[in-house]
Amino acid sequence: LCATPSYTVPAAILLTLGIGSTTAVFSVVDGVLKPLPYPDAIELVRVWSRNDERQIPFLSVSPADFEDWRARASGLLEVGAYEPPRVLQLLDSGAPVTVMNVTSDLFPTLRIPPAIGRGFDSKDSSDTAAVTSAERRS
Repeated sequence: LCATPSYTVPAAILLTLGIGSTTAVFSVVDGVLKPLPYPDAIELVRVWSRNDERQIPFLSVSPADFEDWRARASGLLEVGAYEPPRVLQLLDSGAPVTVMNVTSDLFPTLRIPPAIGRGFDSKDSSDTAAVTSAERRS
């Protein structure tokens, strides 16, 4: 190897770059593909609507579509829905709180209990129901 440094040096540099780039790509992919923090997370499926006319590939599902999908979802054990989280600023405490609208099926679907309080039931899924539940994040 010492006799042909014009071959050895480029080969060592290419080998170093190859190992470094492979490690970097693996680190990124490993960070993105970590399993969700729920029991049996491999069994969870996320679905959404799309609007080809307006070229919107990921669209929130309307309540009517969700109810229709739930009625037709014969191959799924449970079906739950949620809206994206939003942050509310409470006037009294000044602390921001992240909130989400969810269906009564969401906690059983994810197989997690509420951190405090009780879970939801089907009576809580009406337009006038106001139930709060909390999930503790670590």
